[in-house]
Amino acid sequence: MYSMTGFGSADGESGNYTINIEIKSVNNRFRDVRFRMPNFLSFVEISLRKKIESFFKRGSFDVYISLKKETKDDLLIDFNKLNDFLQSFESNVQTKLDISLSPGQFLRSEFQVDNDLSKEEKELLSKNIVSVFEKACVELKSVRKSEGEGIKEHLENYVNLYEKEYLKVKDLSKDFRVSVEKKFEESFEKFKQKFELDEGRYNQEIIHTLEKLDIHEEIDRLEVHLKKLRSLFKKEEIGRQVDFLLQEINRETNTIGSKSNSSEISSCVVQMKTYLEKVREQNLNIE
Repeated sequence: MYSMTGFGSADGESGNYTINIEIKSVNNRFRDVRFRMPNFLSFVEISLRKKIESFFKRGSFDVYISLKKETKDDLLIDFNKLNDFLQSFESNVQTKLDISLSPGQFLRSEFQVDNDLSKEEKELLSKNIVSVFEKACVELKSVRKSEGEGIKEHLENYVNLYEKEYLKVKDLSKDFRVSVEKKFEESFEKFKQKFELDEGRYNQEIIHTLEKLDIHEEIDRLEVHLKKLRSLFKKEEIGRQVDFLLQEINRETNTIGSKSNSSEISSCVVQMKTYLEKVREQNLNIE
């Protein structure tokens, strides 16, 4: 079982470049990937998307890629770009502003020297970036697995609590028919002395009421759903399957609550719905 929350990073080298990659992931119903990297690396984005798709099915991913070029030049600033920017700024701003600038503010990518890479350099850089990216993905997957094991413990705990209340309902339902029939018999004996009652019709009403209040089908389906839920916990990518199963369990739970005329069963159903909501909240974190 994997969580969708985690962090992975890796470093590497390619020629005279030092590569640093960080990946942060959080919950998402689908898979959403956003890249933060120098513009001239756009040629490698498709390869990185395919790589992350091979590792993860769901989650929102922020990928940060930075390159540092080892060069004798202290700065990689394109001063022509910088001068053009400053001249354009001065000519277009009518009001004089007292602005203090730090040299570090011009280290953004739009002021840097263009990286005109050859085909061979691009291929080598792409290969090495993908290699470093894969290492970051491996670390992220490991973190997500560790987080997932913690979530699994919480899920199993809440399912155990739900099942405890479910077993109470199952036990209470055994006396359901007897108690309803007894109430009807007492009512029949009470009113037949005052009114002319058709005993056959009265028995039909008893049967009809019993059918409406009977919760044994829901109990049987819940037992099947709970077994399926526990079997899913042993697998890896289960988030969507669990989500669907929780909807079915919730439907059966609600039906039991609406059918039952027992205060004890109703009390159990309230607790069941509480624990089911806890399971649903935890499931939002599962891949």
